Amino acid sequence: MKKHVFYFELLKIQAMKMMKIWLAVLVVMLASIGAEGQGWIKYFDYEFPPSSNESVVASLPTPDSGTMVLANRSVINLSNPMFLFDTTEILLYKFDKDGEMLFTANYASNNGLGLANDFCPTSDGGFVIVGYSMTQLMPWEYQSKPLIIKVDENGEELWRQDGQSFGQHNRVVEAQDSTLSIIFSEQDSFGLLRLDYQGNYIFTSKFKQPQNTSMVNLTGILSLNGGETIIAGNTQNDTTVISHPMLIKLDSDGNLIWQKIYGQNAWFAERNSIAENANGGVIFLNTLSEFNNPFLGDAYVFSTDSNGDLETETFIGEDNNEYFFGINKIDSGYILFGSSKVENSRRKAKLIKIDENGVQGWERDYGSFIYGQQAITAYQRYDGSLIIVGDAVSASENKMIIIKTDSLGNPYSSAISGAVHQDAQADCLPDPYEPGLAGWLVQATGNQSFATLTDSLGHFTLPVDTGSYTVTVAPPGPYWEVCNSPTTATITAFYDTLTLDFPAQSIADCPYLTVDISAPFLRRCFDNNYYIHYCNEGTVTTEDASVEVTLDPNFTYISSSIPPASQNGNTLTFNLSDVAVNDCGSFHITAYLSCASTVLGQTHCTAVHISPDSLCPPLPDPLWNGSSIETDVTCNGDSVTFTITNVGTGDMPAPLSYIIIEDEIVLMSDEFQLPSGQSTTITLPASGSTLRIEAQQAAEHPSGFASTGATIEGCGGWMSIGLFTQWAFDDDPDPFTDVDCQANIGSFDPNDKQGFPAGLGEEHLIEPGQDLEYLIRFQNTGTDTA
Repeated sequence: MKKHVFYFELLKIQAMKMMKIWLAVLVVMLASIGAEGQGWIKYFDYEFPPSSNESVVASLPTPDSGTMVLANRSVINLSNPMFLFDTTEILLYKFDKDGEMLFTANYASNNGLGLANDFCPTSDGGFVIVGYSMTQLMPWEYQSKPLIIKVDENGEELWRQDGQSFGQHNRVVEAQDSTLSIIFSEQDSFGLLRLDYQGNYIFTSKFKQPQNTSMVNLTGILSLNGGETIIAGNTQNDTTVISHPMLIKLDSDGNLIWQKIYGQNAWFAERNSIAENANGGVIFLNTLSEFNNPFLGDAYVFSTDSNGDLETETFIGEDNNEYFFGINKIDSGYILFGSSKVENSRRKAKLIKIDENGVQGWERDYGSFIYGQQAITAYQRYDGSLIIVGDAVSASENKMIIIKTDSLGNPYSSAISGAVHQDAQADCLPDPYEPGLAGWLVQATGNQSFATLTDSLGHFTLPVDTGSYTVTVAPPGPYWEVCNSPTTATITAFYDTLTLDFPAQSIADCPYLTVDISAPFLRRCFDNNYYIHYCNEGTVTTEDASVEVTLDPNFTYISSSIPPASQNGNTLTFNLSDVAVNDCGSFHITAYLSCASTVLGQTHCTAVHISPDSLCPPLPDPLWNGSSIETDVTCNGDSVTFTITNVGTGDMPAPLSYIIIEDEIVLMSDEFQLPSGQSTTITLPASGSTLRIEAQQAAEHPSGFASTGATIEGCGGWMSIGLFTQWAFDDDPDPFTDVDCQANIGSFDPNDKQGFPAGLGEEHLIEPGQDLEYLIRFQNTGTDTA
């Protein structure tokens, strides 16, 4: 856990708190909402149980410049593995022009299992939703039946039709004569269904699957002037796992005009979308995704003439790195929407603009530090802006994301940019020859909050809306002072960029070494890995730095990514040489955790210390009496001894209090008063419980902590396990030390999140001002790259 000493007010800027500030700012940035302006990015909770899965299906503009969003919710059946779903629901959301939610409605099928595939607006102001209901035949095997639901503009259900045939309704559009055109797929056929607004059948056109195919997926429908219809899809052969794009054109009565199957081979051409082109044909998207990973593949855009003959075929995006859900027409061409894989395998929502010939124009990524995102649907609004709707998923939650951009895909076309650099001349002026400082936090706070970190050259760019902002730069260490921070920046117009410069000066020529140690988990009878990360957050280079790691006594050192310079028992020393200003590094240690000397659930503590560990001369509070309290605890076989020591230079002028906690109950309390260098001890019988001592510090103590403590478990037996980490591991921390304490485990969940300290009791109560540290574990347990 990160430790720092607050020698004087300046030292309150500490690395761990900086990390918490960065995270808090990024969360605020993600949640920021602008009522007016050029664009916005908003996240919405589905507010359903953790066992449910929600996903956007489609979105549409409304006449009042709002957005209607169709989504599905499925509740996973955790109690009976023979059933995949417990229940499913179709969800409808209405948002106003500023992205504020107006209402939500939900629709269940008659048997409790139904999902939507598409919806469309109708000229009476309502909407038609199409999809399917499901009936379970065997474990993990479901049979679907078509489903149609008609709702009014407020989401109130007007009527529904549960189909008698087996299959599902895939897509729906309103035809030119205000009837409904629905494409459907069944076990061995597919076709077009025409209905009026009351749900009455006008006609049905049904077609057999082409030869040598086992399935036809219908993924797009286009209603043309004169009542003609074009259907897009793909054929698939389960034996060869090969699919081919397909287009079908029907006349106003549903009769076949032509059918085209194109020669593009693919694994699982999962989605096609179509739009009219300028020459009477269509332009359609084919995402060719791999069989074992539908989010890795290639994307092609095809353009045809009015007879369905191919005119152009264009590869889009980056090879095997992007996935597109569809294509929509906009004023100046078309937009493709989907997602792309970026660093750490996280996905970003993505838009690509193409022209009538499929030539790629601009492209935009929309990502966050927290969520993996994908643009499932996108369209152009009446004012020319673009609306993107999709899913944002983290390890613990699932949200809907809605983005408004300008016609070029920019949520914020204005920006605040600049540089943070080391002010070697100490003149607070820009100098292109002064080195940039990487990884410094820059934030702009106004009606909305934006934040970023400087790049490797010290440069930064903050896309912002119009308005006035307070721009601040927060250094990672305490010996820096930043010129021009904070400063006021005002963006008065769209597409305006304001450039700022932040020279950073040294207020003390001191190194400031920080170190962290962590382990993803500790397993008995296995090798385990500890990871050590260190930085010089000071203002001068540290010479001949070294790191000392003291393993828990139950560990045996096996190896490390850099060789140790020496080993004394379980204490290993690693030489780092020089650590430059703003430089960081890391290495790891592998150690075996004994079976014989441990029990399951026992807590193990491994400490790390980086040197040199001298700090600049402190300026303590003049009211501080000089006393400084340390605590320790030892096991003596049949007894436990607590030691309280005044290691400070001054005597305690008045008594202070201590308490001893057994498991979760205060066992005893008393007072102590110690001269400088003196100790007092308290001895209790060893009972195998978890014991903790908390002793007060002087009110003006430079650490800023009100107390310090020490914990022990397993002395005299193992009557209580799992309570060690409910308290902080060390309450008087230095920046150059750290300790990792966690309980060993047998089996483990590779994906979880833990907080330290865990807190007291079922409510996990934590004292005010306590630093919190999180361990987030994630692992791909599958057979392919995620």
